[in-house]
Amino acid sequence: MLRLLKSMARSMYATIARFPVTVMVSLTLGILLVYGNHHRNLPDLYTRINMTLGLAIPLTALATLAAGRFSQASRRKLFPWVLVAFQLAAGLLLFAYWLYMTPIGEDTGVYRNLRGFKLMGLVSVAALGFFAAQHFPRRKGFVMHVIRILIRILVTAIFTGVLCGGLDAIIFAADQLFDLNISNRIYTDVVFLVITVFTPLYFFGGVPLLSGKEDAGEEDTGKAGTEDYPGFLKVLFLYIVLPLLSVYMIIVLLYCLRVLLAGQPWPENRLLTLAFPVAPILTASLFLIAPLARIYRWPRIAISVLPIAVLPLFAMMFAGLAIRTQAYGMTEQRYFVWVMGGWTALVMIGMIYQRVKKTSGNGFQGVLLPVTLAVAVFFMVLGPVNAYRISQNSQNERLSRLFGSYGLLREGEIDREKLEARPAFSTEDRMEIQEILEYFRMKYSLSRVKVLNSFTEKDEIYALLGFDKPYPNM
Repeated sequence: MLRLLKSMARSMYATIARFPVTVMVSLTLGILLVYGNHHRNLPDLYTRINMTLGLAIPLTALATLAAGRFSQASRRKLFPWVLVAFQLAAGLLLFAYWLYMTPIGEDTGVYRNLRGFKLMGLVSVAALGFFAAQHFPRRKGFVMHVIRILIRILVTAIFTGVLCGGLDAIIFAADQLFDLNISNRIYTDVVFLVITVFTPLYFFGGVPLLSGKEDAGEEDTGKAGTEDYPGFLKVLFLYIVLPLLSVYMIIVLLYCLRVLLAGQPWPENRLLTLAFPVAPILTASLFLIAPLARIYRWPRIAISVLPIAVLPLFAMMFAGLAIRTQAYGMTEQRYFVWVMGGWTALVMIGMIYQRVKKTSGNGFQGVLLPVTLAVAVFFMVLGPVNAYRISQNSQNERLSRLFGSYGLLREGEIDREKLEARPAFSTEDRMEIQEILEYFRMKYSLSRVKVLNSFTEKDEIYALLGFDKPYPNM
């Protein structure tokens, strides 16, 4: 027990020495969360600060690892200066995020959920960069490096959960037995402090510190590097995940074959539900079993066969998705499936190319996988073709097309006089118009509907169309 405590103490000390900026940011976030837990009706500035600090934790950690990798590639003596430069770059990115997150004058209540999704996307990008930083652009043992970090995450999550539950149980027992009248908010304070203090201190202390000997460039071709592969993961993938994936894909492919041969209506919704969940599970499995493929036949077969078998399934999924997009326009969910499905298909093609050319495991079974995924996620949430912009443009085009088919537009906007004449909309068109308006009202604002630019009060459109005015968006 004493040895374990000493090990945890050394791990936490190593974190403070190696990730001081990240630790300070996380502690600041914890203090602000505790403050907010005891105060209500805080201004939006408080939320913006917390969101920026939340992004700063993985971003500053990424900057630390990237600085270490860069200085190893040049001269170790430069590390302090390189670290300062990378942390300053991270600070500039955070400042840009702060400005971008809530433009001045925006109704922050309408876009609160949207800001959350963007934050999740950027945190995911920084986390993927954290995995890849020490091995970019080419280094041995990347898969084992990822596995070690994933195991560290799992252990940290277990320790965090036990510590939160134990401390709250102690407080509850003291409160009940000695009538201390402790506020219920103290329990939440404990959770906030454990997550923002203990969790980063313990987790970052276990992040591998690479020496530079891994820069030979090629993955090991023999059994070297697989001795440390966790036994439970080996059993999980070899005897549970891969067999289940194989049987599942066979069943779905047989179903698609039956639909094609029988000439049945294309089941776009069902195909999407059945095919898309396979993408992340299959990609992660083929990536993580790469070291096992050097010594076991079954993983080699899986890496060779499954990427080929899944491509027809993806092709049929994309066909169904194209039908839905053509009929109902683009939405954020459909855009997400297009991008992530397309990325997965490219990864599978890359794996097939590697097997055909018999190249080493550094491509899509190496650092290229998280890097390309990070790029895809970044452009999906913030790029010029991000999901929100594409979806809004698509739904605006649908609405313009519907009103234009009844001759109700003048210079791209609704002609109020013609609309007041109450044109005879078909039932299908009325439903489609109402669905599009509700899409904008619930997710964004009616101010984003281009055909309503001439309306001072945007919700007047409901009365003019004869729709019931919806409840205010909460």
